[in-house]
Amino acid sequence: MAKLDFNRMEKSFHVMMVEPKGSIYSISVAQLLNVRDMQTFLAVYALQIGALDRAAAAAYFVRRLAGVLLAQQYFISIHNTIVDFSLSNLKVYLTDHALVVFQPQVWREETGPVEEDKRDLWLLRTQNFMFGEVARPLIQSLSALSQMCEEELWGQLPTMFLCRLKTLSRETNKLEYRRRLEHDFYFLRQKLPPSVFHLPCNPFDHQVKMVPHIEFPDLQVQLRSACCMYYRTESGVYCYKCPLLNDEDREIRRMLHRAQRNSV
Repeated sequence: MAKLDFNRMEKSFHVMMVEPKGSIYSISVAQLLNVRDMQTFLAVYALQIGALDRAAAAAYFVRRLAGVLLAQQYFISIHNTIVDFSLSNLKVYLTDHALVVFQPQVWREETGPVEEDKRDLWLLRTQNFMFGEVARPLIQSLSALSQMCEEELWGQLPTMFLCRLKTLSRETNKLEYRRRLEHDFYFLRQKLPPSVFHLPCNPFDHQVKMVPHIEFPDLQVQLRSACCMYYRTESGVYCYKCPLLNDEDREIRRMLHRAQRNSV
């Protein structure tokens, strides 16, 4: 089994063992379930990222929360280990560089079984906890305050998971780890029931749509699974890979991009 990589935990997932430099605001993640605490957090965060409303701040925060969820998925697949990322054991920091960093207050880990059937039960329990007991209460709180539906907030995660886990798979040189990454993500998409997310469908089990690359039309890129709300920030626009952008507008973006490139 691979040795736990704390450097990767910090650089790839923004989960740190110590308070980050430049911290300007911090709070226990469990406290974010309180309406006033979440309101204050979103207000501070919105100022940092130039969000025009709570909806943009909520969407951005869910994508930062993805770091903790991805870190756990990484530990499960590469190390066959889970870390205590419970709400009561996590603290969140906002830094002067608009970073969101999570810190486990006490480091606790649990090694999973190696037998396939036992490991699958352990995996189901772990994923049910991370998405049902950690992510879901936060998303429900964010939804209530931002007036974004829960489905839109859950939609911030699938594209990030798919892209990041593909990257992790390419980076590892061990077939065993690549197989576990694939198996465990399949488990998340196909085995975790929709009730865990409080939705009619599992948000990770969605149809990927591809569109031509903005610069190289012979290449295909994946659309985001939901709008990231960048257009609701100062000077923000709809991203090229936004699912709200229609094909005609996307073609205009490609033409403008080519014209700007050729004029340089």
